[in-house]
Amino acid sequence: MSTRVPLALALAGAALACSPRTSATLDPSASGRAPTLVTPETAKAEATTNLQSRWIDISVESEFGCAVERTGAVVCWGRDPSAEMGLRELPSQAPPEPAAHGARKWGPASRLELIHGARRISTASSRACAIVDGGRVRCWGSVRWGSQHVYEVPGITHAVELEISDSESCAALADGQLWCWSAENYGVPRPRLGDAVAMAVSDNLACGLTRQGDVVCWGQAIKDWHRYELQFIQQSAQLAPNRAPQATPDAEDLPDLLELGRFPGATGIALTGWNNLCVLRGDAKLGCSAQDVVSVLRDQDLGMQPLEGAAGVAEVSTTRTHACARTLDERALCWGRNVYGQLGDGSATTRETAAPVAGLEGVLDISVAENFSCAVTRDDQIACWGFDRGEALGRESQHTHTLVDLRATSIAASGHTTCAVDKPGALRCWGSDAFEQTGIAAAATPALITLPSSGEILSFTTGWNACFSLSGGSLECGNWGGIGSLFANFAPSKSFANVSAFAAGAPPLCTINGTGRNAELRCGQDFSQLETERRIKAPRAISSAHMRGCVVHGGGQISCFAELYSWDGHAPPPRELVRIAGISDAVTVSSSTYHDCALRSSGHVSCWVGRTETEWSADGRTPRASHYRPSHAKDLGLERVTQLVAGAEHHCALISGLPPAKSPIVRCWADDPYAEDTTWRPVPELGDVVELAAGSQHACARTRDGEVTCWGDDVWGQLGRVPSRVYLTPATMPIL
Repeated sequence: MSTRVPLALALAGAALACSPRTSATLDPSASGRAPTLVTPETAKAEATTNLQSRWIDISVESEFGCAVERTGAVVCWGRDPSAEMGLRELPSQAPPEPAAHGARKWGPASRLELIHGARRISTASSRACAIVDGGRVRCWGSVRWGSQHVYEVPGITHAVELEISDSESCAALADGQLWCWSAENYGVPRPRLGDAVAMAVSDNLACGLTRQGDVVCWGQAIKDWHRYELQFIQQSAQLAPNRAPQATPDAEDLPDLLELGRFPGATGIALTGWNNLCVLRGDAKLGCSAQDVVSVLRDQDLGMQPLEGAAGVAEVSTTRTHACARTLDERALCWGRNVYGQLGDGSATTRETAAPVAGLEGVLDISVAENFSCAVTRDDQIACWGFDRGEALGRESQHTHTLVDLRATSIAASGHTTCAVDKPGALRCWGSDAFEQTGIAAAATPALITLPSSGEILSFTTGWNACFSLSGGSLECGNWGGIGSLFANFAPSKSFANVSAFAAGAPPLCTINGTGRNAELRCGQDFSQLETERRIKAPRAISSAHMRGCVVHGGGQISCFAELYSWDGHAPPPRELVRIAGISDAVTVSSSTYHDCALRSSGHVSCWVGRTETEWSADGRTPRASHYRPSHAKDLGLERVTQLVAGAEHHCALISGLPPAKSPIVRCWADDPYAEDTTWRPVPELGDVVELAAGSQHACARTRDGEVTCWGDDVWGQLGRVPSRVYLTPATMPIL
């Protein structure tokens, strides 16, 4: 959902037939006067060209978008409700591999059935609505968590403009009335404002601009403020029982309307940030508030300030995090969050000043979502930039990448991050669970990590704090020293020696100190609570995930346990160790979200579902016991397996090749606790693989010559490149 200004309001019912967006006259000399509404057909400079334009409206979301053709047809792309509902034709493609991440390809744009005669389009995260013949509003998709269907908003006719969100939605009628509806009122519209020339909608707020320049807002955000104020009054009365009681209104009677004041010369409004107000003036300049609109109820000034670089603005489209404007000379200006390149300037650096989108000219319309921006251009193209989550601009059968400039001697992965030690012996990492401070372009580039110790990387865990286990037996832990330079400023704070294995499942956190018969297992909630588990003798491998852990010990036995977070200051219940039946020759163990798997000395792999159960005291406040409940261990039918790794959603095994000169094989399977049969995942063609690593939704392989290839989800830069679905500059969308 995004908001756009200026609002197109027709001056008469007959204006509904005029396809191009109506707009306020942006004559600089008109500053201080009420806007005069005209249709583009009467604008001398644009009349002929606009009448020939293929597209008359566009609206985008993070995973999909829709546009209206001059013929009245609607085309959508990406993972939109119409595709899921079978209302549009998807491009032909081979049947997807079971459970392969991103196997279903939703783009590119194609026409919808059942939606004809459209004039305007607006989208929310799970639905879309269009103004169709007669000014009716027809929608498809689901409201909140309801079932998907096609429906019309009751009681709306003669609508000329439309803005919807997941909650607040509004339609502007030809007579200047704003009719709005929300999830709170079960989608029943009611009149909200008259003589309106602009509107703006967010998830919990809607605002309208009158011809006189008055801005009025309504919605759940205002009602919530009054509710919190009421609760404060009631609590204050309870703390002062001798004070005379004050009458307090019922929560149902709380107002949801707020008059912000008059903005002379305003021609349009928008909501950005956390309901901050932006006002477009008749001199084509844009000003935005430093405070959210509810601050007026706190007797605070909005703090309206001109936006630097935003001059000659014709309309603006906003989200909570970034915004783009179309200018009078048909350029696009963007500002705000830029993690995925949604500002279109070729970088992933956030910018608070408006600057042009690289190489984009002839812009006739513009729409933005949280991580995606699109514009309709004069040559009838739809150009988009940012994160194409719906893969409407281009499609890959499988996201895979080989880091051509890296030659590694060891690799590891955790979460959305990959690390490798290169041949000079330096530790380098890319991708990140917290990369949003730096931008995807920076996070996707291998960055140097400096640690007090050196050696090959065995494993690590990520987050705001991270730990790296190295081959020399050191475990180096620390945190990122500065926001905005994630990997470059990693600062070690703890160092542990003689650690042969390490696992962190948040909780449990476990280390194996020493080797052989002298090794000991230490587990706890964090490093300050590690205690030796004396019931486990000669531990040799450990894995943990989602409040459970498994350890290989003795001659190859496996014992697993559940580990509850410390609850309300209480210590976790005593650890119960459960022996996995039928396994006495385990070499190592791996844990994903649901499955635990063992690599056996025979080269076979056995897996089982590890479930945890917690018993509570009668009052439900104190945990009494945590149980580990394994299913029956199942042999996967693999042979000659030499390495076993696990991410959050999959396991992978490295299988030695048969002589003569047969290359090793990599097999991966889905972490599906409900499937009766093993669901094998696709693996790209690889060379002479000697090592595997697995993150949450990706995997990597290192070949004998040090080449590293990664595949799977690439949203976080964990494949070592800017994701294929991230476009730092505009790209043209193919349309069926």
